[in-house]
Amino acid sequence: MRKLLMLAFTMLLALGVAACGNDEAKDTNKDVEKDPVVKEETPAGEGEAAEDSTADGESGFEDLLIYMKAMDFEMGEPTDQVEGVAESLGAEKGILVTVDEIEVQFYLFDPEGPNYDADKYAEAETDKTITIDVGGEEFSIPVIVNGNYGLANHEDHYKGEEIVEAFTNF
Repeated sequence: MRKLLMLAFTMLLALGVAACGNDEAKDTNKDVEKDPVVKEETPAGEGEAAEDSTADGESGFEDLLIYMKAMDFEMGEPTDQVEGVAESLGAEKGILVTVDEIEVQFYLFDPEGPNYDADKYAEAETDKTITIDVGGEEFSIPVIVNGNYGLANHEDHYKGEEIVEAFTNF
């Protein structure tokens, strides 16, 4: 009998929550302008996905992506960099983005983050490269830094100079 009462109570509670919803969240979403760079927000109240309102890969890069689009670059949807790549550069996160049909890489350097490597960041500032070790072999990767952001894979882009100029003026 006790289990039956608990089941009935749980069902009534779930029904009540579903019926009431979150009208406040619905009203505030009406005033938000939709940015073409950022994917549609998940309606509030639909599980954990509602907490992360940005597209995969965008978290921390929103302002930079909006700026690059405003500089008349055709921006594709960002995706997360392969696990371990950002960390090998001393960055917290990396994304891959198609800029005018060719992929470039952006990195987020956080001096307070666990992956931050001040020596690698300093190397990028002075030499415009970051040296990584892969299986005992060292490779220098061209990386330009500006504030907390890094840009890589720009050298072979047909608009590489324009992308670097826009990036460094961000």
